[in-house]
Amino acid sequence: MKTIFLIVPLRISVRYALSGGLLDELRKQKNLKVIIFSIIDDINFTSEFASSNTTIEIIPRVDEANANLAERFIRTLREYFFGAYQDTETFKLYVKRHGELAYFFHRIAVFFLKRLKFIGSFLAWLDFNFIAPGRDGNYEKFFDKYRPDLVVAYSAFDQSGLPLVRLAKRKNIPTMGVVLSWDHLVTPKGAAASVSHDKLIVWNELMRQEAVQYFGYDEKDVIITGTPQFDYYIKFADEIETRESFFKKYGLDPKKKLIFYTTSPPRISPNEPEILKMLYNIVTGNKLNTKVQIFVRIYGRDDPKRYNELYNKPGLVFDYALNSPEGLNYTQTDKYFMIHFASSLKNADLVMNVVSTTTIDAAIFDKPVVNINFMITTEWHKMSHFINLLKTNGSRVVKNEQELIYAINGYLKNPKLDETGRKRIIKELCWKIDGQAGKRIADYTVKFLEARK
Repeated sequence: MKTIFLIVPLRISVRYALSGGLLDELRKQKNLKVIIFSIIDDINFTSEFASSNTTIEIIPRVDEANANLAERFIRTLREYFFGAYQDTETFKLYVKRHGELAYFFHRIAVFFLKRLKFIGSFLAWLDFNFIAPGRDGNYEKFFDKYRPDLVVAYSAFDQSGLPLVRLAKRKNIPTMGVVLSWDHLVTPKGAAASVSHDKLIVWNELMRQEAVQYFGYDEKDVIITGTPQFDYYIKFADEIETRESFFKKYGLDPKKKLIFYTTSPPRISPNEPEILKMLYNIVTGNKLNTKVQIFVRIYGRDDPKRYNELYNKPGLVFDYALNSPEGLNYTQTDKYFMIHFASSLKNADLVMNVVSTTTIDAAIFDKPVVNINFMITTEWHKMSHFINLLKTNGSRVVKNEQELIYAINGYLKNPKLDETGRKRIIKELCWKIDGQAGKRIADYTVKFLEARK
């Protein structure tokens, strides 16, 4: 009997690793026991996912709020040295948020720090050997109790799971990390990890090259599988609502075109209500060549109260991402969330957002996308991962109201515009959309475990 530690600390990790089918695939292995670690201390969570070969262990949340002074100091240094040495466009934007003077001195520092790579390695070594052990010792009991053969972190860089990963490395137990999002390898998130995994699971070839360039992985140790978050669109395609059903549910006019607008958190788009007011005035002010209505999905980390002035306006319908029917368990809630999102995409004529993964989701449904690049806090479209998306020419970035009107009219008249670019988005960023990403991760996990015999 082999034992795997499966770390799924975040709610979104549960959606893709547990609800999405990865756990079901692992459970098919007769001689495999899975120990799930999560910060979700909920009896309903435990009862749903525990079974004869699956045990749930609750671990504490680890983040900056409960880190001690030494941890915060050393990790702040490491985050900066990592960002300065790698010098990604994303990190430049992070620094610019602190003002032009801070950015000026940052550029001077980068000139020198690029030649001092060993400092970052030294800080990681210091954290691993002297700072982290004080916290990691609290997790020894799990290794004594279960004696794992493999530790899998889903997500690779989440701090709550790192103590288990670090202990595994000290005990020469192999680890595998799953990179949860397409932006994690080009943001300071990676600096929080003082260890590298034996194997790293990523979405696509671009991410594999980022892992090699920024984290020093060998190409053979970075495995491309696609991502389970898009599996729902294939596995439950028959359950995605028809246009007639969707429009009837939300009181939408079947004679009008539909713009599906997804909001961003305030730190990215503090003026989102003003953007929506502008869009509504465009729609109602006869500035478009066809009749249009707007369906707005409020992001889970956004504040619905920001839009109080816009509620109950004709032709403007709001939907809160976290709303779901009562009485659903975790798996059912996740399925509802993803199918409802898919229904919104499939039945839209045009998708709009500031800078979001929704752009990729829309491409999967071959829907034109407009990205807003004005009235926001900074040039988010210059983030490293989003630059890769824009290179596909699969969406339109607009910088003012006139460009917005032009893009809307163009796409609504001819939705095939930029179709080739949308296909590139799927090929280059998704790798494969076949509903099998979760199974590929499970299969590789078992294969890697068996190879360690």
